[in-house]
Amino acid sequence: MKTRPFLLPFFVLLTVFWSVGCGGGPGEPRVVFHPAGGADATLQVETARTSSERARGLMYRTQLDPDRGMIFIYAEPAAEIFWMKNTPLPLSIAFIDSDGRVIDIQDMQPYSEQLHVPAGPYIYAVEANQGWFAVHGIAVGDTAEFIED
Repeated sequence: MKTRPFLLPFFVLLTVFWSVGCGGGPGEPRVVFHPAGGADATLQVETARTSSERARGLMYRTQLDPDRGMIFIYAEPAAEIFWMKNTPLPLSIAFIDSDGRVIDIQDMQPYSEQLHVPAGPYIYAVEANQGWFAVHGIAVGDTAEFIED
């Protein structure tokens, strides 16, 4: 079998770029939570900015890695209601106001059409695997920041 040594550097470079671009590196959007009683917790997030992206959210997803989630971004304070129709994953949602304060955290059940009404206007809603906020000690009143490098 004839080898092609010039391909090895190409694959090494490809692996490096792939791990930086897809591995939760510093350039990926994230939300850093600052719990009052503990260490910061970082969630790598997909962004939902448009109304169609927000409407779809995490619907139809069958898996969500442990420290990953989705952030719903609003230009102005919103009071939209969330539900879990067509969403097979159990999720938790944190609503964050324009001051960066967590104003509400709720657990949401798969496929449920129960309405999840936030405690007040928010500019970010962050979904994660159910229990993620509790495991990291994040509670109402803590702060968070959205970082997009």
